[in-house]
Amino acid sequence: LLSAGFKSDGGSAAFRQGIGHFDPITPDKKPGGWPSSWEMESVERRWLLLMAGMSGQEQDASTLLGVEETMSRYHEIMGEVPTPDHSLALLKKTRGGDFLTRQLSDHLTTLRLQANPMTIPLLDQTIQLCAGLKHFSVKKIAGKEKELAMLSDETLKRAHAIDSYLDWYEAAKLPVPSGTFDALLHTPESPVKKGPVGLYIDAVEERGW
Repeated sequence: LLSAGFKSDGGSAAFRQGIGHFDPITPDKKPGGWPSSWEMESVERRWLLLMAGMSGQEQDASTLLGVEETMSRYHEIMGEVPTPDHSLALLKKTRGGDFLTRQLSDHLTTLRLQANPMTIPLLDQTIQLCAGLKHFSVKKIAGKEKELAMLSDETLKRAHAIDSYLDWYEAAKLPVPSGTFDALLHTPESPVKKGPVGLYIDAVEERGW
């Protein structure tokens, strides 16, 4: 909306003038909610054009990822560390390690904006490790990496356990079945196969006792 308003004649100056009128002696007097020189219809048309031009761009920015997808992207980012086994401990000794660490932290921070809440502790601890990498000893970094690996495994196990429980609850406990698991809960009728004795008994029953 501001971009659309600034494109009008004297748009930015009118905006600065509008928000700059504050009298500390009479603080209750509020400035107008709309710059007086901004023609509302003209700004609206520009705003609609800008919105139409931005449609379809960065649609994933507001999408919350699932646990497995978040973890997959997390491991992809950690896989960018150019050391054996993608070790952060070895990255500290690598030439240009500070730059690579900042780049890694930026990628993790970006992922955090879309990350599933269950993965936030893992991301936060990894970002914190990157922030203090140059201050930690190699031994301490290696220990932190083991803790992160364990937390990664625990996060996936917890997510799978929750999914399994929710599937069981939906299949067995909901008062009104969703129908999702009907095919799995239905026991197919197996054809009855009779041997000579069964066939003989059927023939006797047909004739009557």
